[in-house]
Amino acid sequence: MPTDWDFSTKLRAEPPKPIVTYGLCVLCAFLTFAYHSPGLSPVLARLGMIAAPGAAQIWDGAYWALLTTFFVHGDIMHILFNMMIFIQLGRAMEAVLAPWAFILFLAAAAAVSCGCELAVTGIQGVGASGAVYAMFGLMWMGRDRYREWRGLATERNMQMFLVWGVICIVGTLAGFMHIANVAHFSGLLFGFAVGALFLAPTRKLIWAAPLALTIALAALSLFWLPWNAEWTYHRGSKAFAAKDFHAAVSWYHRSLKLGGSRYYNWENIKRAWVNIEDDAIRRHDYKAAEEAQRQQESAGSLEGPDPSTQREQPAGPTFHMPGEKK
Repeated sequence: MPTDWDFSTKLRAEPPKPIVTYGLCVLCAFLTFAYHSPGLSPVLARLGMIAAPGAAQIWDGAYWALLTTFFVHGDIMHILFNMMIFIQLGRAMEAVLAPWAFILFLAAAAAVSCGCELAVTGIQGVGASGAVYAMFGLMWMGRDRYREWRGLATERNMQMFLVWGVICIVGTLAGFMHIANVAHFSGLLFGFAVGALFLAPTRKLIWAAPLALTIALAALSLFWLPWNAEWTYHRGSKAFAAKDFHAAVSWYHRSLKLGGSRYYNWENIKRAWVNIEDDAIRRHDYKAAEEAQRQQESAGSLEGPDPSTQREQPAGPTFHMPGEKK
């Protein structure tokens, strides 16, 4: 038996298998399939609705959507592109971070990026790209601490992320793409902030400000967005459903001032005044009924053309659900 063997030397540990990364990819594929295949099974339809509820449903209490929309993607190219980058970054992160830390960061990044998108645009984004941008931001700030990240957190890749982000903005403004651009850049900012505060060699407390800003904006997206045309429209619809028609009219006017849909707001303002007129007639307040009728005519002349192919006249307000962003 050789006498120069050193039994005190520990064998180099193998990097952990990226089980979390691969598991999340499988879940993304499954829930994306469920979301796009509701006719195959009631269970799939239910799962798709739970995973990616609309903005109005989120404001009505489906708060879990800030996390679950991470798993749903708009089409095959969307999920393939996101998962390709997510796997590369996820494997590197799992190699050095504890599973609980990796999962916690991903959950926070998904919630913050989705919430910021909802707060600014009034539309819930879908997909993992906001969290992917956050992952790269974290790795960029922590590349000096973890050498496993240096091959991915390069200047070239940083340029790629930024250039792609700009292309998405231009494409969205031009109308041939529908991308959750706020989710991208809020996710990147969140990743920078967390990395600067917890992983960078020299921690700079100034990064606490953008971290607090993104978290606060995501939290506000669930409850209070008075600057948002879609949220104020939703509040008007809630007031209408509660038969508080004067409050509904006020909310719809706020939505119009913020750039909300001209047709849907004026249409529901007109319908609110119809109900106000009916109530005034029941109370024999004919002066109020006459004013309500005048307001109806005014709203009808201002609502503009119907954007749909067939104009329907439901008894309640017109609930407009905006399209999702990738």
